[in-house]
Amino acid sequence: MQTLFGEQTRTRPQPPQPPPVSYGHLRQRSFTVNVFTLFCFILILIASIPFAVYVWPTKYAYDRIRINDSEYPVRVRRWTGDAEYLARTGWTPLRPAEQTRDALGRPLDLFGNPITATTTPTPR
Repeated sequence: MQTLFGEQTRTRPQPPQPPPVSYGHLRQRSFTVNVFTLFCFILILIASIPFAVYVWPTKYAYDRIRINDSEYPVRVRRWTGDAEYLARTGWTPLRPAEQTRDALGRPLDLFGNPITATTTPTPR
């Protein structure tokens, strides 16, 4: 290079310039992360529905019932309302009051059979 007075000057060589930066791989990674996040969210949502239906509100609600002087555990099926109490023989269904009598008004035993009364002798 020459100056105004005709002198030659040495110029330093410039370091090579890096190529222009491309951020395409970062855009691709961002897209992949977003798709993966969406996939995980949908998967968690799908998995939480059966959990909410079958596990969290358990199949039975538990309570206690007092019959005469004894207290028994009772379980009520949440979906149907059927109730059972725990006796020595196992879980025994509790029947509503209208099911404790047959069509003729006779009381029923635990197996649904009418209880027949025996005649009482008259005292003399």
